[in-house]
Amino acid sequence: ATDRPDVASQPGSEQPTGAVSGAQRHAAQKEISSIERRLDKLTATIEAVHQQMAEDDPSDYERLQQRADEVRELESEVEQLEERWLELSEQIA
Repeated sequence: ATDRPDVASQPGSEQPTGAVSGAQRHAAQKEISSIERRLDKLTATIEAVHQQMAEDDPSDYERLQQRADEVRELESEVEQLEERWLELSEQIA
């Protein structure tokens, strides 16, 4: 005998926990593709901002601070997208 409840006997549990339907899998894969494209764009944008920072006048602290803030915002978005990507990947695994 096991200590776990029988999943099949619980109402509304046709699929085991974590299982996804074909439509859910397709939607997740579509979102993953979208996230990957967005991550590519964000990475390129971050690289461009870093390049602009390298070309900026080093004594223009205000401009450098603006660019640093922009990079932080972009990196925050990257982090959020990566977390979502991981969630979706686990769903369809």
